Amino acid sequence: MCATNNSAPVLLYYNPCFFQEWGMVVMKYLGTAKTLEDNIQNSSLKLSTKEKGLICQDVSNAIRLFHNNKYVFGNLRATNIVITNSLDSRRYQAQLIDFDRVGQEDIDKYPNLNPHIDWPDGVGGGMLMKKDHDLIWLERLGRKLEFLSEVEML
Repeated sequence: MCATNNSAPVLLYYNPCFFQEWGMVVMKYLGTAKTLEDNIQNSSLKLSTKEKGLICQDVSNAIRLFHNNKYVFGNLRATNIVITNSLDSRRYQAQLIDFDRVGQEDIDKYPNLNPHIDWPDGVGGGMLMKKDHDLIWLERLGRKLEFLSEVEML
């Protein structure tokens, strides 16, 4: 679903019953691409305000695709967004990775979660997944990138 519009690396292999309750996912190798969090923490990628807006739009489009298909991504942190250099569009592009929290809204429930992560209100082990949780993550991402553009202007 996401790879067809370049919102995620191409899925090469999937086995839902690889070992006990674990599945296996193999996606296209992304080379030297780093997560958005790595780029923010290390300032290794200098993005213009326009590029940051395009990155936010990429993530927003991916989440819209999930929501239109009645799914919730569930863990839209900067560590689960990878920045690639798209040769086709000649710009940096955001792609989602780490799909282990994806589920259907109001049907699937969150598994036990890392208590050291600032999850949105209403997110917790055994609680129903909601599209609104993704929107909170998306808002946080936008604020994080806005903050970066203010820091770069100083």
